[in-house]
Amino acid sequence: MRELAVDICTTVEELALFINSLPPDGILGGVSGADGMVILYAADVSARGAGKMPLRDRLAARVAVEVVLQQTAGMPGAMQLLRNVEEQFEDDHGVRVGWLSPPLTILARIYRKTVNALPESALPGNGKQYVPRYDEDGGDPSAPELNEKQSQAIDLLIDKLLLLSKPGKSTARLKYGGT
Repeated sequence: MRELAVDICTTVEELALFINSLPPDGILGGVSGADGMVILYAADVSARGAGKMPLRDRLAARVAVEVVLQQTAGMPGAMQLLRNVEEQFEDDHGVRVGWLSPPLTILARIYRKTVNALPESALPGNGKQYVPRYDEDGGDPSAPELNEKQSQAIDLLIDKLLLLSKPGKSTARLKYGGT
């Protein structure tokens, strides 16, 4: 029996490859593994019967798939596919592997295209660490030496940028220094 150990580092591509390698009439299940992992597997329908998949295994599979698919939540074109996968898990008898294969394959393509389009600095593991935007006093820790005039200039720039993002405002006036 093929298995996939799923954790927060498992990619959508890995999940799709695993699902596509399983028999389409199998029912997806999962069991708890070490270090918070969930081990996904497919139960043979003929051996267990469609209604025999334990609830705990169905829930573990659902959680594992949802954790992996969070990576695609904001990607263009993913919303309807994510809803499709979610609806399949609502069945009381478990989800058939063959039903998951098409949406997961497309989500893997969307994921691959989106991740490949990101600049190297935006990819996970690029060595950069998160720096908090504000310190305890509410100030910007990256520029504590700003004087009052510089702070006002930055605030004015931010205000102009906000105006640019509002529909119906003329960007030409702001571009040439008009108000």
